[in-house]
Amino acid sequence: MEDVLDCNSQEMEKYLRYVSHKDFISKCVRHGIVPEGFKINWNIQIDCSDEILNKCEKIKQDASVKLMELTLVACEEKINKLRSDVCVEDLNNDDHKLFSKRKLAELTQKKNEKFYKLLNCKLDFLSSLVTIDNFQESSIQMDGNCFYRCIAKEIYNNDNKHEIVRQKINNHMKDLKDVYKEYVDRSIT
Repeated sequence: MEDVLDCNSQEMEKYLRYVSHKDFISKCVRHGIVPEGFKINWNIQIDCSDEILNKCEKIKQDASVKLMELTLVACEEKINKLRSDVCVEDLNNDDHKLFSKRKLAELTQKKNEKFYKLLNCKLDFLSSLVTIDNFQESSIQMDGNCFYRCIAKEIYNNDNKHEIVRQKINNHMKDLKDVYKEYVDRSIT
């Protein structure tokens, strides 16, 4: 297959790598996951209260997410440039289409494996925080959002943030639509 591609095959591969990378970072941002390469390893070097330590951690998390968002912008710029560098004939060529689909599938599989590993680590950590002793009965508004309100109450200590929870669950189901499609009686999208 490689010998069928012309001189722009390297540009095509680079383009596909950026598309895959952008997709991976987008998923991480939507799910609040910061991959190792984006984590800020700075630590305060003096004794201080837990409140200040928590504020420092929050600032590091927020800065990491901002760096990821900026990387998405840079990826989009590079994708647009590479798209113009790859000849239109190349993109319409059947051999290139087949090569592109295979290469993108391969790259996406690798990125998805990395993403799910990060997601599982996050879920393992969250589940370790919950024990039966931490549960308490709460009164929740019965407006059709009670499921999401219960989760928001537990995570954010505020059931009014139910829309955030709903959106994160929707994004998660969209990202894993192949897993959830058999449980949903209409289109996941």
